Amino acid sequence: MEDYLKAFEQAMEARTAVAGHESALAAYIKLSADECEEPQPSASWIFSAIAEDPEFLTPIKSFKRQLFERLKGETNDLSALLVCFLAIEGMRSMNLFDSDVLSKDERQLLTSSLLEIAG
Repeated sequence: MEDYLKAFEQAMEARTAVAGHESALAAYIKLSADECEEPQPSASWIFSAIAEDPEFLTPIKSFKRQLFERLKGETNDLSALLVCFLAIEGMRSMNLFDSDVLSKDERQLLTSSLLEIAG
């Protein structure tokens, strides 16, 4: 899990560095949306991992809090950030738990709408 979080952070850094003008929030939205288009393995292992070690989620919570704080520091509109962050995290959760009810077109519309909101 920590390797995944580190890889995500590096991919986000690479996107903001290459794009130059792309905000961290836009990079987060695009990277997350891209990941949600990829098939994911069953998440049943997460429940087992949490049952065995309740601290399993600690690095994830820490990473997400740090990411949110970073985005908050780089975004002038907290309302827009909250909408974008929670929508993306919802899309990620639906993908992770194989409960995605959105079509590909609906996910793309959501992503483009979030990018508009993000500015």
